[in-house]
Amino acid sequence: MEIEEAVKILCDSVVPIKETEEVSLIESSGRVLAEDVCAEFDQPPFSRSPLDGYAVKGADTLDASEERPVILKVIGKEYAGEVYKGKVSNGEAVRIMTGAPIPDGADTVIRQEDTDYGEETVEIYKGQRPWSNYCYAGEDFKKGEVILEKDLTVNSGIMAVLASLGKNVVKVYRKPRVAVFSTGDELLMPGSPVQPGKIYESNNTYISSRLMEYGNL
Repeated sequence: MEIEEAVKILCDSVVPIKETEEVSLIESSGRVLAEDVCAEFDQPPFSRSPLDGYAVKGADTLDASEERPVILKVIGKEYAGEVYKGKVSNGEAVRIMTGAPIPDGADTVIRQEDTDYGEETVEIYKGQRPWSNYCYAGEDFKKGEVILEKDLTVNSGIMAVLASLGKNVVKVYRKPRVAVFSTGDELLMPGSPVQPGKIYESNNTYISSRLMEYGNL
């Protein structure tokens, strides 16, 4: 029998697994998703800064240059993970770090390399139009959007996406139940004493290890 014919017979005999189970995120590697995975929130969930710099009103900075810098009052500082509670008005700036929510009233971020890194006041050497250097809420994906489709095999990249979606439990198909055995009067199990006319069995070990590599055991 040619190998192609043998493979066809095997494939024609296979019944797809429909039983599912839930496993932890870290245990989902190599498993097959049993449902579409949808976003439960917008990502990012808030408008955020794409770089380190100063959150400002863009209109305040349009005429800025190295020869004639625009000087703004620094009214606060905001790191990633924080929320600045004030509001940016004309002539004001908030020192901001990458990933931090853009404060109310600001519509762009001046990168720090285009400033004097001021703490009480900041000199702006290059202006930005409103809504540039601005990552909008939902820019990556929207709530309800299908992010991962059913029947995908989970790998490290997909696990990272699941983690970014806040998933710690994943619905997957159960693993196949596999039995592996070798036959032959000439076979000895590894570890047994050598005997005349006998050879050590290796196919069982090879097939079992390959199945484990594919996550099926």
